[in-house]
Amino acid sequence: MSQATREAVRDKVSQFYRTLPFNYDQTVEQAARTIRAERDAYEAASDEHQRQAAEQRAFARYRALHTSLTDEVMLRSWFRDQVLHPHESQHTFQELYEWLHLAGFTCLATSLNKFQPLRDWRALFEDEKRFSEISYQRNVKERRYFPGFFVVLAKQREAR
Repeated sequence: MSQATREAVRDKVSQFYRTLPFNYDQTVEQAARTIRAERDAYEAASDEHQRQAAEQRAFARYRALHTSLTDEVMLRSWFRDQVLHPHESQHTFQELYEWLHLAGFTCLATSLNKFQPLRDWRALFEDEKRFSEISYQRNVKERRYFPGFFVVLAKQREAR
């Protein structure tokens, strides 16, 4: 899709949101507050029955917001990861690469370059900075989901 087409679609979507009888951003924020309240109820539950009921209420709201994911198992997994267990830390591949090296591991492959053989890891560190800019563009400016996670395959070096 060309840049002009994307901009035209974005304009049409913006026009559509302006015609809604409610404020879309406020509605999403209200739903997020509701989900957070259910997560709090989940964490405060005194027994398994209360915990399951709170999880079901939060999941129903989450499902209504996350319409692009239709696989029920994946949706529930994503919900639990994002809502019930939301602790997350963010690190660059370069940080991870250095930690693995210090811990005695050798990086073999990564999803950042589609697991292709790589001789120059420094070039991949630079590519990752570009990916970060793409992620910001898609997630913040275009308001489209664009995941920032990656996978690394590493092998422990043999003791000398």
